[in-house]
Amino acid sequence: MDIQKAKLYSLEMFEDDPPEFIKSIVTLFVESTPVAIVAIKTAFAENEMEQLRHHSHKLKPHFAFFASTHIQQALQMIEDIARSNDGHENLPGLIDYVEKNSIPMIEQMKVDLLA
Repeated sequence: MDIQKAKLYSLEMFEDDPPEFIKSIVTLFVESTPVAIVAIKTAFAENEMEQLRHHSHKLKPHFAFFASTHIQQALQMIEDIARSNDGHENLPGLIDYVEKNSIPMIEQMKVDLLA
């Protein structure tokens, strides 16, 4: 019995788009997401809450495009905490969650769509 590996993303939003466009969007996501996560981690390490809010806000819709709502929600929480003066102790776990859940998604996209 062959059990198919669960997809960590969806391309449903792009189902009517040409394959070249989808590949370009995925390539952009795969290349830019790790850089954005480093920017989030750096902003947190430097206690730059406005930059942390900005980077989280900017990255959030990218996960919405690929129906990764759990990561999108974690980024929303980071954004909300960075905007407020409360809950900063939760930021390391949320940032770690985003990073650790993004990596397998990106790796799966590379194999499925960019190989």
